[in-house]
Amino acid sequence: MFTVRNELYRERMDICRRCKYFQAHTQTCGTPVIGETVTYRRKEYHLCGCIMPIKAKLKVASCSVNKWLPTVDRELLMKAKEVLDRLPPEGQRLGRINEEEQIAIHDAYVALTGMKAKRNTCSTCWTKMINRLRTHFDDEL
Repeated sequence: MFTVRNELYRERMDICRRCKYFQAHTQTCGTPVIGETVTYRRKEYHLCGCIMPIKAKLKVASCSVNKWLPTVDRELLMKAKEVLDRLPPEGQRLGRINEEEQIAIHDAYVALTGMKAKRNTCSTCWTKMINRLRTHFDDEL
């Protein structure tokens, strides 16, 4: 759901393993957890220090030096997060969601899950979609 296909995961990991910043013994990008600042192609980047077999699986993740990119548009996700932040907390009645908010939530949900769900008026469907997105944002951002 929030992870890339196995083929793309293997491609990302192959790129990581060939990278001079990859630490094979810890499977991290740079120093574990803290990373460090490096110059790559005349630009400064901060290595993430992430455990790459985990990070490379995530649709929203990208390489610290842009050798591979996310498969989900981060701007699309941030629009959905802004809408979710304005909604009542989980367990409270949602009320009316305008069309622009519906589109933001729906598009982010489809991008993350790969499910081709059509927008509808089913309140149960919207609640499930919103709760699933909230879980994602709590875990990822």
